[in-house]
Amino acid sequence: MLRDRLAPEVFSFFAEADVHDGELLELSVVDGNRPAPLGEPAREWTYEPGYPVRVGLRVLDAYDRLVWTLRYSAVRRCVVKYNADADLFSSGSGGGFGFGDWGYHELRDAGDGFLTHEVLFATGSSLLVGFQRVAVRSEQARAAAKQGDESGEGR
Repeated sequence: MLRDRLAPEVFSFFAEADVHDGELLELSVVDGNRPAPLGEPAREWTYEPGYPVRVGLRVLDAYDRLVWTLRYSAVRRCVVKYNADADLFSSGSGGGFGFGDWGYHELRDAGDGFLTHEVLFATGSSLLVGFQRVAVRSEQARAAAKQGDESGEGR
């Protein structure tokens, strides 16, 4: 059972968060096998055994109230399918809506201790992350926007 493999707050996101018709605010992919970040002194490349890639998502819920942050680690698969001209639910605009509304998402067992989270967006774009661990948190959307403005994000 998937519930037994997830922390309660993580399972709550997958079971109860109202992200249908929400928005993908941010997608990040980080390779753990890399030199120091630019703000740090140079060093030798680090090696993180196993699955060094991490993926992050920030998602605005459907009612503009909460921003959900998901941080996947021990990622063995990440697939992003995006086509700027696609429009699964035709708006007559010819596309150009980014990923569009977050449509449906599914969490499933991927075998060997991994899970897969797959998201289908209104434009037909999709996102799939195969991972061993995920952390989830939420914050008030307007507080998140204010923090983003102060840090220079979202511009």
